[in-house]
Parts: sequence; C-alpha cells; structure tokens
Amino acid sequence: MITTAITADLIHGAVEIEPAPDGLRPHRLPRWAREQAADPLLTTAASQTAGVRLAVTTTAQRLELLGHLPQFPAEGSASWPMNLFDVVVDGRLHSQAQAEATPGGHVVSVAALPSGDKRVEVWLPTGAAFSLREIRADRPVAAAPRQGRRWVHYGSSISQGTATTHPTGSWVARSALAAGLDLTNLGLAGACQVDQFVARTMGSLPADLLSVELGINVVNFDSMRRRVFRSAVHGFLDTLREAHPDVPLLVISPFACAIHEDTPGPCALTAAHLAGGPPTYRALGDPAEASSADRLTLGAVRKELRRIVNLRAATDPRLAYLDGLELFGTQDEARLPYLDHLHPGQEAHNLISERFGQRLAAFAALRP
Repeated sequence: MITTAITADLIHGAVEIEPAPDGLRPHRLPRWAREQAADPLLTTAASQTAGVRLAVTTTAQRLELLGHLPQFPAEGSASWPMNLFDVVVDGRLHSQAQAEATPGGHVVSVAALPSGDKRVEVWLPTGAAFSLREIRADRPVAAAPRQGRRWVHYGSSISQGTATTHPTGSWVARSALAAGLDLTNLGLAGACQVDQFVARTMGSLPADLLSVELGINVVNFDSMRRRVFRSAVHGFLDTLREAHPDVPLLVISPFACAIHEDTPGPCALTAAHLAGGPPTYRALGDPAEASSADRLTLGAVRKELRRIVNLRAATDPRLAYLDGLELFGTQDEARLPYLDHLHPGQEAHNLISERFGQRLAAFAALRP
C-alpha cells in the first residue's frame, strides 16, 4: 500500500481546513465567522462535514482513509447514521463504508473499486466531524481537479441533510451529483439565521450558482419579527450581490412543515420525548399573534420572500424565487410524514431532489 499524506487540495466542499494533531479538520465556515457567531449550535454544525469529500484520481482498486471521528463509536439513530461514508466513482455512488477504530485512529476501508483510471470521492459523514490524516492505496493517487460549475448553497438542517440515511442522501448532495456540480453545502442545522457572516463567506467563495433556503430556523427559534426579517434578507442579498453581481441567485422559501405553517415559534421537544419517547417537536407560539404581533410563520415567510425577490428582480434579472411548497408541499408531508415533525426522511429528500433537478436548468441558465 502506498501512503499519501492528506493535503488541502484533496479536500473538496470545505470552506476552511484547520491543521490539527489528528489531521486536517474541515470546517464549513471560517474561524472568524464562527467566532463572530459565538454560538455552539452553529460551531457544531459548521464542523460537521456535510458535502465535504476527499477527491482523488487513481487506478487503485483498494484504498484506506485514515483519520479521526471524534464521536466514535457513532452516536445517532439508524435514520441518521454519523459513521457512514459514501464512495462515489466517476459521479455515481459505488459503495458505502464505516470507520473502524485502530491504534492509529479510525480507518475507512474501500475495496473492489473498478479497474483503470477513475475519479474517486469519499463523502464524509453529514452529521459528524471527521479529521483526515492520510490515504493508503494499492496504486498512486493524485488530487482530483475541480469538476463542474461551482454551486454554493446556504440553508437549514434540511439542506445539511439531517435525518438522511447516508452522506449523499440530502436533496442538496443528490442534486449536485445528478447535475455534475461542484458543491459547497452551507446547510447549518438549527443555525440558518440569515447571518451576515455567512453572506460574506459566500461572497468570498468562487461561485457559478448561488442559492439560499431561508426561513424555517427563523421561525423555529422565534428569532425575528417581520420587519427585522425583511431587512435581514435584503442585507444578505445585498452582500451577495456586491461580491457576485452576475451569478444566478435562487431564493428558496420553506418546505411544508405542519407545526409551523400557521403557528409561530419557538418550537420545543414534546413532553412525550422528555418522558422517554422518540424526538418530536411542537410549536409553542400562538397562531393569533401571527398577525397581531407580527410574529413569523412559514406562510408569512413565504409571502415576504416572494415580495422581496419580486421587488429586487426588477433590476436583477439573475435573481429568482422558488416556492418551497413546489418542492415539498403539505400533501407531500401528509404522505411522507416528517420523522420528528421537523425533518424529512430519505424518501422525502429523494422527491425534493427530483423536483429541484427539474427546475435547476432554468435557474442555471440565468446568465449575464
């Protein structure tokens, strides 16, 4: 086996790569942004490797990835495994593997790769951090070149892939693979609060396509009223346009979520869960305050986002709006209920990605 040290050019989908004693630690937000947030929830989400992958070209048929999985043995439910790696060969899912503990760290073993030259990507866990140290293979490996148009996407846990069954299972990852896009996934579970430091981060990244899925976490945490949300979205889009004035930009409103359609947040775990049952959430707000106190519901968020995009699109022809209900609506939620009233399962992600793919060509065609 030939041993190759992991270097930054082998890691795709990360925003920042931090040298550490256990290897290179990918982050999906830079340190300065994490420090500005001073939010453990955001810091945790940004350290989880959703959409991050090791990308090499090789003729090897067997390889091992050595690194460190801090949460090993993996925590999490069967519906969201945190110790699972997807192996993608030439853009198609080839196999899956789990990390195994060894005296030198954790090893992910990949066997039975096709013969000949190929591009191999090992997609890291969606809901866990993983540090990369070295790769061992029975043939030499080289850093894979960037491939496809660069897509930078920002969103909530639904974009990160919470409750999906494998790393390429999120609607974002599936869409990127199907369209051959070079993905940077800034889905931040529980922490999508229309933050300016995320807008500046997106502005600093090379991008051919930009998209933002906004609203559900703002309602979940009851963190804004309508007036503040409106200003925050305008400011976020202003920052993106200052950095990327001509890049197609898509604003996606929330998918259906019955507990928050007409009821404001915050949300909290149910008494049944606190008594030992599976995690489920409920909305704590009063529907009567949705209009009288200007509190946000998902319906109100969709109305605001549509109004904002329509206003700006008059002078920004490469800005578009996509109603999240077109990707996953109330009837879809009734047929494919969320696992905990907040997070769609794998079948729902499959449906969302299929529908998003049908709209992606028109979005990507919004060129200067």
